[in-house]
Amino acid sequence: MKTLKLFTTLLFIILVYVCTAQQANLGFVSVQARVLEQLKGNIKSVPNTSLKMIGIGDYSTNEEGRFAFQIPMDELSQFDNEMVIKIVLPDYEIIKPFEGKVQLDTSKSEVFLDILVMGRDIEEEYKKKLTELGNKLRTTQKKNSISLKKMSAMNDSLLQALEKDAKQQVALEQSIEELEAKVAKESDEKSKYASELRDAIDQMQSLNNALAKKENELYVALEEKYLRQQKYQKSISGDLNEYLIQVKDVQDLLQNLDNYFKPGKYPNYTSTYNSTLKAYNQIFQEINEKHSDYIEGVNRYWEDELLVEQVEETFDMVFDQVHHPLLKPAINEVNILIRKNRSGKASKVAHEAFHNLNPYIINLEKAVNRLIPKL
Repeated sequence: MKTLKLFTTLLFIILVYVCTAQQANLGFVSVQARVLEQLKGNIKSVPNTSLKMIGIGDYSTNEEGRFAFQIPMDELSQFDNEMVIKIVLPDYEIIKPFEGKVQLDTSKSEVFLDILVMGRDIEEEYKKKLTELGNKLRTTQKKNSISLKKMSAMNDSLLQALEKDAKQQVALEQSIEELEAKVAKESDEKSKYASELRDAIDQMQSLNNALAKKENELYVALEEKYLRQQKYQKSISGDLNEYLIQVKDVQDLLQNLDNYFKPGKYPNYTSTYNSTLKAYNQIFQEINEKHSDYIEGVNRYWEDELLVEQVEETFDMVFDQVHHPLLKPAINEVNILIRKNRSGKASKVAHEAFHNLNPYIINLEKAVNRLIPKL
């Protein structure tokens, strides 16, 4: 019996500890980070170095180049759950994240972050290539006003491609060095090693030309991709946010429809009513005509099935929850009653429609606010 009581007590203590620990973490976003140094065809950790996260604090990496920090949720809420952190590392140039700015994904309570830097140990030719890439990206961003999120994704993709290409170059350079050493031991210039060396050098030149062409083509393709994403993001967010404004204005009309029948007290209400409905119809027609293209564009340029589904579901809320089942029939009935001068019945229908629409408009706004940051 005593054993059972002891076990129960220990179990209770463990549960309390776990729950307390979980509650303690609920108020923070935990960031696990590491600093890596980019070399040609290789990456190594940067141990025991100091860095500054501007607005967050000063940190030092451990022997594995790792460090960690936490950000309070209430602090993130001041930035609409999206915080950009500038990183400063003395004696290093940050090449990832783009411009040294971290845009935290706060949809998760734990975030993993890699900081890629260039230092003194990098080969000069490769450093020049990475520097040129950074300058090119900054020019593209300035010219097209591409968002930090998209520039970071473009930067990451190009750095990954450059690293892969560099590994091929390093492997071929090692083969050339080995052949040069063998040729140096041969007195016969026409030995098989000399022939292999000339072939390897030609191959190296061909590889460099091919990689330069491929890297340029990749840059152009990624630039086109993210420019298209930027265009769709602006159009989709613009239309959905405009729709929210106009549908709320119509909802406000329904709530205050009594003013329509009081021209002496509210002389401009009739013109406001008509112009508001006209503005709503314009944005609804725009969304009705363009939403299929928007869905197709997200499918093509994001290649993210879950995001495509989210876009579809958001537009479905406009059509299948707000406009067709509730708003359109309510406005039609109200307009008929206005023409018949049945003020009491019109106001009753309008007030009922106002309350019916309210939860769906709130849900639509939440869906739009969840969608836009992901585009």
